[in-house]
Amino acid sequence: MKNRSLILTVAIGIAVLLQGCGLKPQYLHLDPPVTATGQPLGAGNMIALSVNDTRSDKKLGEVGDPLTKMVDVSLTEDFRPAVYKRVSDALTERGFEVVPYSEAMVRAVEIDVQDLTLSSVKLPFNFETELQAQIAVRARSPNQTYDRSFFVRQFQETATPPYTRHSNELVNNAVSQALSDALSDRQLLELLTQ
Repeated sequence: MKNRSLILTVAIGIAVLLQGCGLKPQYLHLDPPVTATGQPLGAGNMIALSVNDTRSDKKLGEVGDPLTKMVDVSLTEDFRPAVYKRVSDALTERGFEVVPYSEAMVRAVEIDVQDLTLSSVKLPFNFETELQAQIAVRARSPNQTYDRSFFVRQFQETATPPYTRHSNELVNNAVSQALSDALSDRQLLELLTQ
């Protein structure tokens, strides 16, 4: 019985040490799938689209154990072209014709990625990770304007800290959900079909 307790204690100690040793700074890639549910309703209406990164900091947060080692999680690449393509494809599926943003266009949609924050806190027996994403959508048509924010918060509990692959999944899932919610918003779709 004592041997089992000793072996278990040593195994837990090694696992805790390995959790800190294997972490490296994480550089994430944002390319979220965007779904557009419903029948085509755009009737070929032309929409000017822009995607902007308005975050004040390219660092999303830190991952690790504050008592041993913390590493930065960042999104430093220019993700705007990838998100633009995903949103453009979703709007095209709904029957709209999408062109690059121009003030001269009658119908326009501007998407601002305002916040992406990832925090991972070590608890006694696991890691609790939280991701927050916020996007703002502004749109206009000949007779109406639209301005709304979409906020997504995701939680995850794991035995080890989230590594790059897991952090990447969290970020892409959250932004995907926010964008899909935006493109399914009845008020926005009504404005764009005017």
